[in-house]
Formats: sequence, structure tokens, C-alpha cells
Amino acid sequence: MTSTSTSPEAITTPAAPALSRAEWQAVARLYAEIEPATSVSPFARIVGRLAQALTGRATPAPVDTATATLREFVCRTRRFGRPATDLAPALQASGFSAGQVAALAMLSIH
Repeated sequence: MTSTSTSPEAITTPAAPALSRAEWQAVARLYAEIEPATSVSPFARIVGRLAQALTGRATPAPVDTATATLREFVCRTRRFGRPATDLAPALQASGFSAGQVAALAMLSIH
């Protein structure tokens, strides 16, 4: 009798989307650019804002809509452990393919 059990990794790890090398490089570059901004805890953000208010330092320049959407997608996907699918159409309108959105979700969850 052969065993047909599936390893836990196979159940919880989604398959990587089929992307070209250039698409993976674009995803990796963008993910690396936004990673520092999305990994800051809420407490650290509050402390940072308080320090800015006390020292009078200028606030960072606002980011464009596409970058803000990308950050929100990664943050929400990471926070809830599932892709923020409501933001996928906005990412695709910004030029991301469906595969790149899936790759960003995969990287954000794991």
C-alpha cells in the first residue's frame, strides 16, 4: 500500500506563478523597495511621528498612487495572511500582470 499523504508545506505553500525572468526581476525590485516601509510596526510609526512632531523634522514626501497601492497590498496581505484581492485591479491598472500580483502576494505571505 502506498502513502498518498501530502506534506504540510505542499498544502500551505501556493505554487509560484509562471513569470518571465524580467517579470520576476521587476517584482523582486519593487518588493525590495517597499519592504522597509511595510515592515515597520504600528508602535514604531507612532514613535516616529511623535519624534517628528517634537524635533520639527519635515515629513517624508508623499508617494505616488501606484506605490501607495502597492504598499497597502503588501501590508494587508501580510497582516491578514491572504491576498488583498480588492487592490489587485488597481495594481493591474498600474501595469502589473495578474502573475506579478500573485507573486507579490506569495512573497508577502511567506
